[in-house]
Amino acid sequence: MRRHTWRAIPLGLAGRSVQKDTLSTSPFCTAQAPLPTYSVAMAIPDTRPYGLRRVGSKRVAVAILRRGGVAISALAVVGCTAPGPLMTINGSPRASVPSPSAVATPTGSTTPLPSPSETPTAVDLPTETPTCAASDKKSPDGRCGAQLATPFSKDGIPIVSPKHLVSADFVPPVVNGAGDQFTKETLAAYLTMQKAASAAGVTLEVTSGYRSYAEQATIFATKVKELGLDAASRTNARAGQSEHQLGLSLDLYDGRTLGTGFASTKAGRWLWANSYKYGFIMRYPPGSEDVVGFAYQPWHYRFVGVDVASHFGANSRETLEGYLGVS
Repeated sequence: MRRHTWRAIPLGLAGRSVQKDTLSTSPFCTAQAPLPTYSVAMAIPDTRPYGLRRVGSKRVAVAILRRGGVAISALAVVGCTAPGPLMTINGSPRASVPSPSAVATPTGSTTPLPSPSETPTAVDLPTETPTCAASDKKSPDGRCGAQLATPFSKDGIPIVSPKHLVSADFVPPVVNGAGDQFTKETLAAYLTMQKAASAAGVTLEVTSGYRSYAEQATIFATKVKELGLDAASRTNARAGQSEHQLGLSLDLYDGRTLGTGFASTKAGRWLWANSYKYGFIMRYPPGSEDVVGFAYQPWHYRFVGVDVASHFGANSRETLEGYLGVS
């Protein structure tokens, strides 16, 4: 079996990954004790990089220990020492950390380090995902409770849907404009698109923009009374499932035609063919109900930015879920 050796990352490189079969040197350790010593601070559930953290009033360097590209532990630098062996226990790398008496005091450092008596596990590192309480609201994607105050996202693109919920605590920054509210970027992009549409002889008007969790709950309850639960659920989201809560979505019409009939209007055809140029996509295209969770909605457009929308192009039937590779 091949043996891998591991060393701690130096303070000057805190936040980068530790690579196998390498030896790091430290800019603050001495020639007699050139290696930073460390303790395993905690197991970590992901691969986020860490940098300088605090132990009490002192800063220490924290790094990620990886093996085969998988993050195993977080490391806290606690001093300097001469080169020493590391050992592998049951196939997992473990630090052969010297005793406090063997840890040399760094010299020439402007960054104070904790004394050996301080506990490295006090380093302020992210904790593991909390277990959902029985009373917590749960999303099908596994998030729950306080986690629902932040939307699920992939590649920096947030998604809210029946499979990816948000709570009432999520409130995006929105601005007023075009008769409704949107994120600043969404409003600017829409106004640019509206101007281009007007130049082409097309009228675009907003029927709905940002909606709060409470507003969505009221709308859904009203639609259920009008249409019944099954029919209402096909085109109306329950509270916490609506993209309108992101401030990135807008419902449009030409001032005359609402519903699926909008698709056959001049405005509906222009939007589907040109919206991508301004960063918008038809969020619920025809034939996508099983993927997106809602029936075809030719009036509902979502701002994703020009770079992403350009991958969809004109008259696209691709879904955002398909583009991002999420369910």
